Amino acid sequence: MHHVARAMNSPAHAALAAVLGALLPTGVAAHPYLVSAEPAAGSTLPATPEQITIFYTESLDAPYCSAVLVAPDGTERSAPVGASGTRLTVSPPALRPGTWVLRWTVVGEDGHRVVGDFSFNVQRATDNPAAPAAAAAAAGYASTSDVSPPELVGRALLAVLTVLLCGLLVLGFAVLPADPDARSVAGRRLALLRTGVWALQVAVAAGLAGVLVAEYGASALLSSL
Repeated sequence: MHHVARAMNSPAHAALAAVLGALLPTGVAAHPYLVSAEPAAGSTLPATPEQITIFYTESLDAPYCSAVLVAPDGTERSAPVGASGTRLTVSPPALRPGTWVLRWTVVGEDGHRVVGDFSFNVQRATDNPAAPAAAAAAAGYASTSDVSPPELVGRALLAVLTVLLCGLLVLGFAVLPADPDARSVAGRRLALLRTGVWALQVAVAAGLAGVLVAEYGASALLSSL
């Protein structure tokens, strides 16, 4: 399972919480309201996050904090949480692609209970069109859509020569003259022609192998056999 980077409690979050606490009236500031979250609300993630971190305006009472993840189909999944100061951390299980809602419940040190939620998206693996090409490049050779022109020409020529050689073999057995003398002369000519085509096939195959090795390495040649 892939993971996103672990969130950190930055000084900026602490400063923002302090400012909000100073600006809010005394009765309101006593409640632990959400300041920010990492990953942010509404964000799109390439995979399940290793951890979701939420920052609040006041310190939390850890034993009374909880979180539930709501799947795209509406089913709920519980997730372990931890609280430290004004930060709540949620460790989600593996999440399938789609839009998820995180519903949280926190209690401040003064006993006030606050609930809330926000959503985020988890991408499908196929949402990244560059993935197949990247995987092919990592394997040491190009994808099928990135075949070089010399390789295409070599393959086409090799196919044509193979068909021609097969035709000459059929011709040698099916349409030689009935007269023994004429048959002998025609047979020698066909044999000579077949030898020439076969030699050309070998030359083209060797050239094609050289192109593969030069451009993609010996592993690409072995994988194409």
